[in-house]
Amino acid sequence: MRRLAIILLTYTLSFLLLLCSLTSFASALKAKPTKLIVDTARIVHQKQTNTLEVYMNLTNHSLKYPVTIIGVFSPASKRAKLNRFSFHQGSYIKRHTQKITIHPNSHSDFRPGSVHIELQEPIKNFALGEMIPVHLILANGQSVKVNAIVEKAA
Repeated sequence: MRRLAIILLTYTLSFLLLLCSLTSFASALKAKPTKLIVDTARIVHQKQTNTLEVYMNLTNHSLKYPVTIIGVFSPASKRAKLNRFSFHQGSYIKRHTQKITIHPNSHSDFRPGSVHIELQEPIKNFALGEMIPVHLILANGQSVKVNAIVEKAA
């Protein structure tokens, strides 16, 4: 009986130590600063579909960690999503994508015909030069606010 109690105590302590180390590891991941730099964020209004498309240049200056965008949000529209064009059966098709990963010390260009953010059902008609906030939601729990400028209507 005593031996069983010692074994149970050993396993319980091991489990608690493992739980503490996992908790501190998760905290360290969230505390890690994001080295994502956003450059030239701009918005083009697509009149035929009444959507706003957001283009920008993103650079991950971390030498060690990738940055993964898992979602987007903007108070300027009812819905926002990440899109990517892909070549399928001889033509380009715009598709929703779940995430975009920017590898360490590299960049990603959100541009027409490639990866971009689509803001669906804008809450109003935005004027040229107006700034619209867009929030990039990252896999590590952080959010990056981008102020994109309305450039032109397509």
